[in-house]
Amino acid sequence: MVVSSKKKSTSAAARQSKTKKVEFRGYLNRNISAAEKDLYRQELENGWAWYEKAEELISDGYNLKWSWDDYNQAFAATLYDTSSERPHGGYCLSFRGSEPFEAMSRLMWVHYVLLDGDWDNISVVGDDDRW
Repeated sequence: MVVSSKKKSTSAAARQSKTKKVEFRGYLNRNISAAEKDLYRQELENGWAWYEKAEELISDGYNLKWSWDDYNQAFAATLYDTSSERPHGGYCLSFRGSEPFEAMSRLMWVHYVLLDGDWDNISVVGDDDRW
C-alpha cells in the first residue's frame, strides 16, 4: 500500500478568509417600499446583471448562497458578511422569492443599488414586508 505524502494545497485567499471570520450576530432586514419594488422591476427588465458582482462579493469576504426555506415555502438567497473589519461583520442579509433567480436578484439589487454595500443603517430582524 502506498500512502501519498502530498498535502492539499490551500489558496492564499482561502487561508486569509479563515482568519477573518466572525461569529454569526443575526439577520438584517431592509424594508422595501412599493416605489423601490417598481424601480427594481424596471432595472431588471432593462438588463441589470447582478451575477456579474458575485465574484467581487465572495472575494471581499462575503458568503453568498441559495437555499430552500421550508418555513416560508420559498427560495432564500443569503449574503453573510464574514469580515471582522466591517461593522456589519457577522450579520446576514437575506431575501426570498418563488424562484432561485428571483431571490438572488432581489438580494444583490438591494445590496448594490439601495444600500450601495453599506449595511450600517439597516434594522436588525425587522418584521415588516419581508419581500
